[in-house]
Amino acid sequence: MSREKNEIREIRLLVRHRGILRRVCKLAFSKQDASMYLFPYGTTGHYFYGSQTMAEEEVSHTFNFKEQFQGDKIPKLSIHETGQVHVYIEKQKKAGPLQSIPLRELRGEHIASVSIDAFEKLPEHRQELKITGAKRDVEIPADDEAKSGRVVIFVNAAPAAVFKHRCALIVHIQRPHLETPVHICFVPVGQEALGPEGEGGVTVLAGWNPRKGAMETQDFLYVRAQ
Repeated sequence: MSREKNEIREIRLLVRHRGILRRVCKLAFSKQDASMYLFPYGTTGHYFYGSQTMAEEEVSHTFNFKEQFQGDKIPKLSIHETGQVHVYIEKQKKAGPLQSIPLRELRGEHIASVSIDAFEKLPEHRQELKITGAKRDVEIPADDEAKSGRVVIFVNAAPAAVFKHRCALIVHIQRPHLETPVHICFVPVGQEALGPEGEGGVTVLAGWNPRKGAMETQDFLYVRAQ
């Protein structure tokens, strides 16, 4: 799927689980460069955001998303072409910046994740699917037996859109100042349901340096829709 001038400006990621189509998050793209913006979907209209640190040698990281900032206006997790990552609400910076690798320098690295607590708690999508035009809907596959999942986002700015992973979707961003397009790969991954039973939400994370080793501390930003 390409994104040229006057074409794709937004992608709404959806998942069909046990016959029901549900909303996960929206991605928007800058007109000027390869920057992208993530907006998670929730059912209550309540949002949480902030920053976290993953200690060295830590394989997984659990944190209380309610300990930092919250509100009823949707935050935007911004991943800029320069590699800077911020959280904005209505054009005001609320968390960050963190400095990661500029997108044009990436060669297939993992830059962001969208984590779903439980598929059955996602808001239903009852509108007609948009498959043409500047704003489009994309259905990400999900196993009916899975209770939860995440979408892992990789970027490759090499001339060829080659990834080590099996991409459910690849978006190509071309801008006049870029020597090669920025290719964005979306990989769905199943996981166990997260959080207390009966609750649900979507969390987007970004901002780490994908070239750091396991022995190094990593900082990242998050936005959660409840």
